[in-house]
Amino acid sequence: DRFTLQFDMVPPRIETNVPNLKWVHWGKTIGGITRESDNLFQIKYKEKIYKVEVQSTDKTTTFCLPDCQGSKEDIQFQTLMRSVIIKSIYCVGCGECEAECKYNCIDMKEGIVIGDNCVHCYRCHNVRDHCLRYSSIKNKMKEENKVETPDRYFTFGVREEWVDTFVKYKGERDFWLSDGDGKVPNKKKDAFRNFVLDSGLAVYDRKAEGDKYTKCLPTPFAKIIIEEGASSQVSWALMLVNLVYTPAFNWFVNNMEFGTVYNPDSIKLRLDNVMENDSKGRGKRNVVDALKVIIAKTPLGTDGIFAEGDIDIKVSASGNETITLNTITRTSWSTPDPRVILYSLYKFAENCGDYYQFSLTTLLDDTIERDGISPTRIFGLDRETMVPMLNGLSVNYSEFINASFTLGLDTINLRPDKTSEDVLSLF
Repeated sequence: DRFTLQFDMVPPRIETNVPNLKWVHWGKTIGGITRESDNLFQIKYKEKIYKVEVQSTDKTTTFCLPDCQGSKEDIQFQTLMRSVIIKSIYCVGCGECEAECKYNCIDMKEGIVIGDNCVHCYRCHNVRDHCLRYSSIKNKMKEENKVETPDRYFTFGVREEWVDTFVKYKGERDFWLSDGDGKVPNKKKDAFRNFVLDSGLAVYDRKAEGDKYTKCLPTPFAKIIIEEGASSQVSWALMLVNLVYTPAFNWFVNNMEFGTVYNPDSIKLRLDNVMENDSKGRGKRNVVDALKVIIAKTPLGTDGIFAEGDIDIKVSASGNETITLNTITRTSWSTPDPRVILYSLYKFAENCGDYYQFSLTTLLDDTIERDGISPTRIFGLDRETMVPMLNGLSVNYSEFINASFTLGLDTINLRPDKTSEDVLSLF
């Protein structure tokens, strides 16, 4: 891609690899724009004046948005600036925006001219539909990268009570036939089916009897969860280790930073890169709704294994429940089980191409591109937590791991004749 978003930074930034990018003409579509100096602009959006600081080199143009602090309007302004940058980079004057503008504010006969009569309806900011070149490029990139949508659990997410019922039935066909004692009917059943497959609780066997639900057979991994129970932190931490290698949780883990407070709008903004076909925002809304339920109704949130939420839950007189997400913050697991960490180390190694020797420094470095996801990234564990845990694992489970942090050494060796499935025997 020709630009990167750094909206987790304070202040947020947009970096492009285009030198001296001409963007002001499209910037006019956000609101009234004035140039204060060579590198400083001001744009009026709604009732607020936003500064835009621009730094250009012979290779890049970087935009800094110092007035964006995280309010709903700030997020909307960031979204509009993102589309301004996209249009400035990719526009070839195809005429699509000109034809779609109901107010005849865009003229592409001789370059790109935005008229002073622009009413800031933002119709031209729908780059998915009204920027043919960018749409074509993004479609090609997605085909090459095979990006999967994180919208796996619809608006329902998953609840501890659903897993508890699954455990009660030992994951067998009567669970599906009874709709989980009526707790997971209709589309909830589809969402939970996705979850049990993603988390490793079940595997789909097309040769099994029945429909798409009863063909989901419990795995040996499910037996561990059944024994541990649906309220166990160990159960949910183990499931999380599997979930991070599937679209929904992989996105959460890689795009939400520890200690950063996110509101629903800021999460949706970050989802734009992987859900650009979702022009009406329904898919992004589903992802946020599913996340809030998971955080509010499972130990991943209630016990802080994955995140903490500022969430309001109200139950009406008729028993209808309303869950409102205010903010969410990625948190560190405060009571990590060493066996879970060992399981995640083997999953990491296996997904890195059976790379069984590495250092703790490597684990902690999130800038390295790799298919494996480090337990430090999953659970927010720092060096001070990991060193004694790895030393303890080396003593108690030497048949699986040997780690050394003495005499300047920083090495972790997993036994290549063992697998993540073998680690499950420790539970």
